[in-house]
Amino acid sequence: MMLLFNRKELAVVFSLEQKDTIAANLSQAGIDYQVKARDNLAGPSLSLEGRRAADLFMDQRNRWKYTFYVKTSDLDYARHCMYGTPGR
Repeated sequence: MMLLFNRKELAVVFSLEQKDTIAANLSQAGIDYQVKARDNLAGPSLSLEGRRAADLFMDQRNRWKYTFYVKTSDLDYARHCMYGTPGR
């Protein structure tokens, strides 16, 4: 089980394709991970009208931010496995 105090940030990506690639490679390597997805337009600073205006001008592919977390003990191995799965 991965708790808040024994995890480290592995990567931050803004593309759904990158998120899927990293998730698949980590799963194939048997690494436990968590992904936090955050909408870059969500927040208290933008009103509903401001969000609608920002939607018109923002590239929707980069709207979401995906942050990967892994156990501290798996961090080095996970860095090697992000875009391919070497043998352990």
